Amino acid sequence: MLASSCKSPETASFVDRVWISAKPADAKADFAAILVSGRQGARQLTGVLHRGSAYRGRWDTFSWTRRGDAGARMVFYQDGRTHDLQLIRCEAPEGFDLCMQVEGDPSGVRRWLSKKRWTLRRKARAGAALDAELLATLAADEDADFAFSPED
Repeated sequence: MLASSCKSPETASFVDRVWISAKPADAKADFAAILVSGRQGARQLTGVLHRGSAYRGRWDTFSWTRRGDAGARMVFYQDGRTHDLQLIRCEAPEGFDLCMQVEGDPSGVRRWLSKKRWTLRRKARAGAALDAELLATLAADEDADFAFSPED
């Protein structure tokens, strides 16, 4: 499936969605994950970048500022590192619905992958906290490909 069938700008489609670098072979395999989220229509958002396995990892938080339809600036809170990004839709490999090539990504990931159902669901009340259902969705029955047991 070609991700470019979505008509929204690249930076908008990257927001409020979990993206991963690749499907990990098992729970101990390293991968990267990224999530950018914030109030609808806000210019500056917040994100988190995970590197590691399902059991152990390292994460960084950052601000995300949209720069046009296909650009963004990441500024890491810990050390102030700044990275300008360009987002380009690409063809998703089998097992994924969406693909985004990112130029300038400090994690070294050149292509982020996602699924349609990996979106953050917000509560109906304006300004409400993110719905934690997404976290359960990624690790549970709805997506058996990503449900690891401690024996893995």
